[in-house]
Amino acid sequence: MTTTAELRRRWPAVRREPAVLTVAMLASYTVDPIVPYLGVGLHDVGLTAAPTVGPFNQIVQQCLDDDGEVARLAPDVLVVAPRFEELWSRAPLAGSPDPETYARDLLFLADTALGAAERWRSCLVFVLPAVPETRPYGVADHGSPHGAEAVAATVRQALRRRLSGHPNVYLADCEAAVRTVGSRHAHHPALFRFAKVPYTDDVFAELAGQITRLLRLRYAPPRSGIVIDADSLLAGTEAGSESLQPVLTELRRTGARVALRGTVDRGELWAAVRSALSDDWMELVDDVVLDERPVEEQLRDVASVLGLAAEQMVVLTAAEPLARQLASRALRLADSTDLWPAQVAAAGLYDSLPPAVDNQDGGMEIAAAQPSRSLSVEEYIAGLDVRVQWRAADQEAVPEVLEMLLRTKDFALGGTHTEQALGEAIADRSTEILLADVRDRLGDYGLGAAVRLRYDGRECVVDLLLVSCPVLGKGVEDEVMSRILRLAADHGCQRVTFRYMDTGRNGLVLSYLREKISADPASGITVRMERHV
Repeated sequence: MTTTAELRRRWPAVRREPAVLTVAMLASYTVDPIVPYLGVGLHDVGLTAAPTVGPFNQIVQQCLDDDGEVARLAPDVLVVAPRFEELWSRAPLAGSPDPETYARDLLFLADTALGAAERWRSCLVFVLPAVPETRPYGVADHGSPHGAEAVAATVRQALRRRLSGHPNVYLADCEAAVRTVGSRHAHHPALFRFAKVPYTDDVFAELAGQITRLLRLRYAPPRSGIVIDADSLLAGTEAGSESLQPVLTELRRTGARVALRGTVDRGELWAAVRSALSDDWMELVDDVVLDERPVEEQLRDVASVLGLAAEQMVVLTAAEPLARQLASRALRLADSTDLWPAQVAAAGLYDSLPPAVDNQDGGMEIAAAQPSRSLSVEEYIAGLDVRVQWRAADQEAVPEVLEMLLRTKDFALGGTHTEQALGEAIADRSTEILLADVRDRLGDYGLGAAVRLRYDGRECVVDLLLVSCPVLGKGVEDEVMSRILRLAADHGCQRVTFRYMDTGRNGLVLSYLREKISADPASGITVRMERHV
């Protein structure tokens, strides 16, 4: 089995190959660890892509903005991955709002993503959120109709009902990825505290596998021809007698064509076939090729008989040399036959699109929080009820600022700021450090922005400017800029100079400031940038 480390090692070489798909990803958390797994997975199924992660926790903002960062990518595929934890201000409890209330923001998000995919003519892959790990009632949450599990199940089904049946829309499931890995090994609390990465690499790899399989269904021809390597799976052994038949039965259910190939004697093979597949084996097999020719010639004959293209054929084998020879056209089955059904399922050989049916399962219809079709980005932000509370930093706040300096990379001026320098700045009457606590109706984000201003005659110098990723795209950066200009004007300054270093990761703040390099019509203050090496 390929490990996550092996997949990551392959990514630098794979990413240099020309992409055939543009894949954009938006998530309410840091989803960047999925990139190598998704990139390698898509490459291995012939859909080489360079996945691009959009701004952190700005799903709705980006989907509403046809001139935004993600829209400009013109993505062939839009992957949207929310979590309950970022969209619920508090976990469900008895006496909390009903499940419909908890569902509305997520349904609004789903409608917005659907609208963006339709406008951009993108394939939408929506990732159903995993059930939250935090259970207010502990073990009793399992039995509470108002607990996290019950409400999450209701919301997940509402999302499934809302999105299923739309053309070019596919659903992946983070809960399934967490379940496959196991909850104890799925979550990464330390990395979430530092970088908002909630899951381990194993979960991201599983989720990438789901998305890869969905996109293969969408873009690649179905793998409709299954060839059993009789030499390794049947001849001379009864090891697979209890495992091969259910695999083939399930493959036939999906519409796959099945053939046997090998070099063994026919008489020897028939006995093995009857042992593994019973006397009704002919109902499971469409063609048999047994001769001494090279496997490539045999496969060409099988493809011709089954009426399939070569890329639609997959060989199931237990022989490592044959698996290496055929590469992506072979599935190497484990020595333990008990693992075969799970291996075949994980390889996507059972995958098929369900038939379209009327969405009449008796579930309740829930209205979204707002009509996404006619909403602007500005209106959405206004509806969040973002509140910024300013406070002056004191000596006790220095560790808080240092931690924010470590965590904030995108909207940061760069440069070195030591504990001693920050303490001295707080004590300097010509300098002030201001901190902004941010919250909205979805949650309390704590310290969301920090700025250091030094007043020097008619100039205000700003060399520390931080806005954390969780509050970006909610108008906080504009509030910070307005605060800076007001304070500069109050101190009689005519110019605000932002001193920065290009870190290679802070392009967002630099682009933002370049838009402000002009005389502000309200304050008459000139904004300029000064680069420090």
